[in-house]
Amino acid sequence: AEKGIALNIQTYNDYVVPNTVVEDGTIDANYFQHTPYLDNFNEEKGTHLVSVGAIHVEPMALYGGKQTNLDALGVKGK
Repeated sequence: AEKGIALNIQTYNDYVVPNTVVEDGTIDANYFQHTPYLDNFNEEKGTHLVSVGAIHVEPMALYGGKQTNLDALGVKGK
């Protein structure tokens, strides 16, 4: 709103619908994928989506420390 842009944020339960609703014009854009995923999606689904900018991808990992299995982490990793 500060720059005259109003966002209507939608949430989805999968990685397909955000692209199909952009392709069919239901929404204007989405923000969730890296270029290899977008390219593969276009190839597999026959869509015509393009990237207008790079996004960051958060790395996710488990750090074992002294634990030997996930059960040893306990509730909330404590």
